[in-house]
Amino acid sequence: MAITSEQIAKLANVSRGTVDRALHNRGGVSPEVSARIKKIAAELGYTPNTAASALARTKKRTTVGIIIPANQNYFFDNMKSGLLLAQEEFSNYGIQLEIFQTYGLDEYNQLKYIEELEKKGMNGLLISPVNTEKIKNKIIQLTENKIPVITLNSDIEKSKRLCYVGHDYYQSGKTAEGMMALINNRKFKLAIITGSTKSLSQSQRVEGFINNAKKRSHDFDIVEICENNDDDIDSYLQTLRILKEYKDLNALYITGSGIYGVVKALKELKLERKICVITFGDLPRTLEYVIEDTIDATICQNVFDQGYVSAKLMFNYIIKNEYPNKDKYYTKIDIRIKENILPNY
Repeated sequence: MAITSEQIAKLANVSRGTVDRALHNRGGVSPEVSARIKKIAAELGYTPNTAASALARTKKRTTVGIIIPANQNYFFDNMKSGLLLAQEEFSNYGIQLEIFQTYGLDEYNQLKYIEELEKKGMNGLLISPVNTEKIKNKIIQLTENKIPVITLNSDIEKSKRLCYVGHDYYQSGKTAEGMMALINNRKFKLAIITGSTKSLSQSQRVEGFINNAKKRSHDFDIVEICENNDDDIDSYLQTLRILKEYKDLNALYITGSGIYGVVKALKELKLERKICVITFGDLPRTLEYVIEDTIDATICQNVFDQGYVSAKLMFNYIIKNEYPNKDKYYTKIDIRIKENILPNY
């Protein structure tokens, strides 16, 4: 059986792009790593696929557009790392990524960037879409114009996109409700603070939570569901108002960003550790709040894999005509509590 560059990469503990650069003396690889790669290749009798390399050289540059949010830099920086690793592994094929980032759930800017990418002749689009009719119709139009679209991190229904790569938000909402039931054995009297109803992912987190509570007959009373626009100041003001208005509140469920604002309000009213708080994400500051017991649990997702998997699926579709074998690729749900957060996280 023929040895592949991917197998060499695994044995050398490097990326396939690094193997390619080392074997073709393209630079950017340390002498020690290059020597290790060449030694493994020689021992295994590896022969480069010259036909594929020749094809790559004769093909036009492949441009893939990326449109993702710019808020939560740590979160989306991890996603970009996954995207760039996939690009590196497909370096033979001249993949070019055009990355645009939007602040908030901005329909106008998403449409503007899509049109800009169309003018540049993009071959495919990876997008974390705003859940609006205009964005859905634009994705349908791109698909009908033979420009494949993969949604990542957030999906949009009935849009004819190629597939979705990301979290199962409905399931994570159910998980959050289950965690709260385990932590808080009293009757729930809670407020839900969500980023925006324009985000399908956050709406699904709310829906999963509520439906799971009904299914399991958990005794709960949701006093309010409000939006904070994923903004810490808005989140602080909303939380402060809710805590003052509902004196017997015993739980908060935060489906998106703005966690710092929530904690600031709790601490200002000296209610930390007195109210059960469930959040999402593994930002360093969020994990600090879990360690100090201000947040009871936070539910995380692997955004690096979201970037990496979505890009590989797109590249394989464009270059090799390989159609994704699933409609949805879910990354795992990871629950973090104080006891399982490692030092120096």
